[in-house]
Amino acid sequence: MSWSGSLGRVSTGGPAAGCRTTTSTTRRARTRSATSTSRCTYGSPRVHGQLRNRGRRHGRKRVARLMGECGLVGVHGRRKWRRGKRDTAPAGDLLERDFTAERSNQR
Repeated sequence: MSWSGSLGRVSTGGPAAGCRTTTSTTRRARTRSATSTSRCTYGSPRVHGQLRNRGRRHGRKRVARLMGECGLVGVHGRRKWRRGKRDTAPAGDLLERDFTAERSNQR
């Protein structure tokens, strides 16, 4: 068997599954604390930036995944709605158009 054919069977020597769960737990706690400092308004890009500013190295997609697992969602911006001024008159007819018709299909 060639060397490249045996790559799938060779152990990579990575961390054990138990080690991964403890680091995920601490990363979840850090993600929760970064979200709570923003009063739960920041989404995953800003939380990722906060963690990076604190000196923590997390992947952007990992932060998004951890936030999803914890049920943390940022606040969505809303479109501003304004009512028109009630006392303003409609614009005048500058072309002096005449829309009066006595019957249909006239004018």
